[in-house]
Amino acid sequence: IVEKLMDKAPTALSDKWGSLLDVNFKLLILKALSPIDIQVIAPDGRKVGKNFQTDLEINEIDGAFYSGFLTDNEYVAIFNPIEGTYKVVTRGTGNGGKYTVVAGYISGDSLNESEVTSHILPNSQEEIGVIINANDSGALLEAEETTVITLYDLRNHLEQMYGLGWITNPKFKNKLAKIVDEAIEEWEEDKEIEDDFGEEFLEKLENGFKKNLLTAEGYGFLREDLAMLVVNNQ
Repeated sequence: IVEKLMDKAPTALSDKWGSLLDVNFKLLILKALSPIDIQVIAPDGRKVGKNFQTDLEINEIDGAFYSGFLTDNEYVAIFNPIEGTYKVVTRGTGNGGKYTVVAGYISGDSLNESEVTSHILPNSQEEIGVIINANDSGALLEAEETTVITLYDLRNHLEQMYGLGWITNPKFKNKLAKIVDEAIEEWEEDKEIEDDFGEEFLEKLENGFKKNLLTAEGYGFLREDLAMLVVNNQ
């Protein structure tokens, strides 16, 4: 199986997988579709995937396998995973853009799947929560993006996106930046912003996209930023 997935034979064999012959074994698979690298943090804090501090692989979870980060798409497989919330930390590679994380959980003869699609900037990080929860009706799997965005993050993202060419018109970038700057000023003075901030920003964003003032990546990314914006956590 490893040879089929990786196009190379494994360099070492282990006999510790004997328990997988049990028909009741459980398996969590997390697949990252480019342009991202991933690190998975289990509910007990142990990690598997890419170590973003050392740029090396890390595997602290017994019964886990990481495909490595030298390919366009990566995956992590965790055998007999503990229940709870797994944090999937994603980091943008290449020029960034649209990516997908697919989660699959096999328990006995049942399969549950969930996925998250998002946009990411190069070298920036986002988080996805994957929850395994067993109940009377069987095991449930739920994946959702848990990244928190502040007004300051949104402001910085505008500059990064302009540098990447995701925002193609400098005047349009400045108009969006002005809306965010005014909101930051309001928050710093009163610890709150006007209720219509999101509507105003989204309206300008949609008009700009219709006029080709930003790319599809930029449009999708900023819509997601707006959806994840948490002002009270500035």
